[in-house]
Amino acid sequence: MEFENKEKQIEATIEKSNIIPGIAKKMIENAPESFKYKLIENVLEEILKDPEMLNRFRNELK
Repeated sequence: MEFENKEKQIEATIEKSNIIPGIAKKMIENAPESFKYKLIENVLEEILKDPEMLNRFRNELK
């Protein structure tokens, strides 16, 4: 049972990490200019905490 919970947590984390770069990119593209720089700063701060997330985000921007 504990194994199943861990497996579900891992799957959820992978799914979340695949979705976040796309959402962040859309949010930045659609943000008003006055909020865009702060939003970019916040997104990058979160992405820099996780090197794998940084690589995914880079790939999404290409």
